[in-house]
Amino acid sequence: MRMHHTCLTALCASGLALTASGEASAHYYGQLQNVTSTNGPAGDGAFTQIWTTYLDSQCSLFNRQFVTHEMWYASESGNEWVEVGFFTGQTGGCCGCANNEVFWADSRSGHGYSEHDTGNYVGVPFSSWESLQVSNVGTCEWNVEWFNTSWTNLGNSTSNCLGTGRFLQAGIESTSQGASQVVEGFLTNWWEENSIGEWSTGWKGGGGATLWDANSPNNGPWIEWDGTDETYEWIYQPQ
Repeated sequence: MRMHHTCLTALCASGLALTASGEASAHYYGQLQNVTSTNGPAGDGAFTQIWTTYLDSQCSLFNRQFVTHEMWYASESGNEWVEVGFFTGQTGGCCGCANNEVFWADSRSGHGYSEHDTGNYVGVPFSSWESLQVSNVGTCEWNVEWFNTSWTNLGNSTSNCLGTGRFLQAGIESTSQGASQVVEGFLTNWWEENSIGEWSTGWKGGGGATLWDANSPNNGPWIEWDGTDETYEWIYQPQ
C-alpha cells in the first residue's frame, strides 16, 4: 500500500492503513494477489505489464485523496515490501498534489515507509502497455524499473530483507470510493524470478492467485478476468 500511497498488512483486510502521520484512513483495493509460503519461483523478483486508460483523483490542500495503478512485491507477512506504478493525487509530502506521476516506495524493517515520487514524465503512459519490475541485485537490495520506450531504473530499495515467503499483488489502490476517483485499466504477463535469476510465468494462476475486491465490493474498486490472460480493474468508468 501507499501510505500517501499503500497497504499489505492485516490492516488492509479491514480497509485501514496508517498514514505517515499515524492517522487511520480507509484504503480500497482491487487486486490480483498471490501468496507463497516459500520464496520458490518468486524469491528474487516479480514483473507485470499494466495498461492505464484513466487515472483521476480529487486532491487539494483540504482533500487529500489519491489513486494508484501499480504492482507490489512483498514478504509473505506483508511487513516489508517494494511497490511501483502510477498515481494521481496526494504526494508523499504534507501538501502537494500530482497528476499522472510514476512512483515507487518501500517499507523496511527498522526504517519504516519511504515514498519516491519521480516527477511528471512526458507522455506518461495512458493507453499503452507499460512494464513494471522489481528484482534482486544483492543482499537485501532490490532494483525498481519501469519500461516505457526503454527501461528506466527508478531506484534501489536497500537494507530491505524480505525473509521467506512472498506476497505478489497488482491492481488499484484508492483512498475513496467516490465518483471523483476514476481508474480504468488492465494487467497481463505476470512473471516471477527465482533465486538463480530465471524468469517464468506463473503468479497469475498456477501458484494460487486470486482476485480481491477489498473493503466494499459494492462500491469498488473492482477487478475481474478479461479473457484468460488479462484482468480488467476499474472505479467509476468514464462515459
